[in-house]
Amino acid sequence: MPVLVLAGAGDALVDPECSRTLARRWQADYAEHSAAGHDLALDDGPWVARQVRGWLERREPAGKSQSP
Repeated sequence: MPVLVLAGAGDALVDPECSRTLARRWQADYAEHSAAGHDLALDDGPWVARQVRGWLERREPAGKSQSP
């Protein structure tokens, strides 16, 4: 099952290394926001949306388009 792990480098509740470790062990894609904290969606919702969209686009088979 494809998985995208997102983390914030400024997370004071959960060490971002935990997310890095999960991504490595699950062989999952990973993106880390350089300044956001634990609540990525509130800290930088547009960044989260861009990461998810880019990840989905990279996973889309060549020549096949998704509905908007």
